[in-house]
Formats: sequence, C-alpha cells, structure tokens
Amino acid sequence: MIVIPNGTLSNSNLINNTKQERRLIDIEVGISYDADIKEVKKNSYRHSKKMKKRILDQDGVNIFVSSLADSSVMMGIRCWVPTSDYVATKWALK
Repeated sequence: MIVIPNGTLSNSNLINNTKQERRLIDIEVGISYDADIKEVKKNSYRHSKKMKKRILDQDGVNIFVSSLADSSVMMGIRCWVPTSDYVATKWALK
C-alpha cells in the first residue's frame, strides 16, 4: 500500500506516463576505459536488433558516450517503445 498525503497531491503535478502511446527508454551503462567503444556500440546495436518488435523503428536506437566518469566511460542508450513494452524492454537492454 502506498500512502500519499493530500497536501502532496494538491500542491504538485502528477504525470501519468502510462497514458502516452510511447515512452523513451534512457539508460546509462558504465564500461572500462580500456574497452573498445566502437565494439561496445556494435554489440549494443546487435543486442537491440533482437528487440526490434518492441523498439519503434521510426526513431531507432541511439547509442553514445554520455560522460566520462572517474572510473568508467558512461554509454547512453535511448530508444522509443510502446508504453506496454516499456518495462520489459528497459530490463532487457540493461
């Protein structure tokens, strides 16, 4: 059970993401500085192709270096999916 005080509901905005037809998956994955970034991207695209039924083709999958952290290179993965497939696809991409 989740209890939300009335004040919180009346004083803030509530967003119902499940009402939208599609949702953006935005994931960050850390890789070693020694890793071959081109190979990581190639493998990530190959993995995402296995989920082509879930990922909306018109937008495709974007894989990019999002930041350079202290001990890893952070890779970003973004794609649009139907709302009904959001959770399953997000976990499959991780």
